[in-house]
Amino acid sequence: MMSISKERLAAIREELQGLIEDGLLNPETVVDRARNPNSSLHDHFTWDDTEAAAAFRIQEARALIKNVEGAGMHRPEEFADVLSHERRSGQECLRPGQIRPLD
Repeated sequence: MMSISKERLAAIREELQGLIEDGLLNPETVVDRARNPNSSLHDHFTWDDTEAAAAFRIQEARALIKNVEGAGMHRPEEFADVLSHERRSGQECLRPGQIRPLD
């Protein structure tokens, strides 16, 4: 994730606040607004559908791993093949509960 300047963060916050309806911020509304290249939100989304689909599947895999671990499968060796593949492919590997720091 890219680093966000204070000015840009303020513009994003203002744009998001303008999208709030009945106290709620709808993710679909945010994506619709972000489609506009002039939106302060635009550069924070992956617009290449192939790339976005691959990234989403990685998120789904993380959720699946977390759910399976929560159901009792929690020995590190059970995930060794998955972790090894992610390291070889250059993909970042986060352990459940680990948060990646913002750049």
